[in-house]
Amino acid sequence: EGKPTITEVELGDGRVILVCERPVDGGNWMATHEDFTAQRRNERILARAEYFLAALLENIPQAVVAKDAQSLRYVFVNRAAEVLFGLPRSEIIGRAARDLFPEPTCTLIENFDRELLADGTDHSPKSHSVEMPGNRRRDVVVRRLPISIGEGEPKYLLNIIEDRTSDQLAAA
Repeated sequence: EGKPTITEVELGDGRVILVCERPVDGGNWMATHEDFTAQRRNERILARAEYFLAALLENIPQAVVAKDAQSLRYVFVNRAAEVLFGLPRSEIIGRAARDLFPEPTCTLIENFDRELLADGTDHSPKSHSVEMPGNRRRDVVVRRLPISIGEGEPKYLLNIIEDRTSDQLAAA
């Protein structure tokens, strides 16, 4: 058909060769063959690591949430966060604390987020009593971490939240 093609060929010895063919002037064809074995192997390793991390985050008992550092909108929540918030992730992702939490909880969250972005040094866990959007008042311990990609300003804020409400009820 005279159109460029790209084909992956897996050889019997496990190597992966990428074959790129394209027409050139005069009715001829040019083909390149590139050993793509290392790249495919790295992609498989990365896919396994991503799968492992997703499974880990979904199954730990602590609520894990990540926010965009600029907008302070939620970009990730795990299953435990859905339970703690009392909302499905579809109602959390893309929204800010002010959109979800009542006062004074939303102001408390925003202030801690802004302090962390401004200072970035205090990563010690903080205890709070907060009103959850779909639940009653909860006693939580929160560890906040700024997440940078490479050098420069944080891109995300990561919160790991442990619900201690039941611990206090059991102790009473």
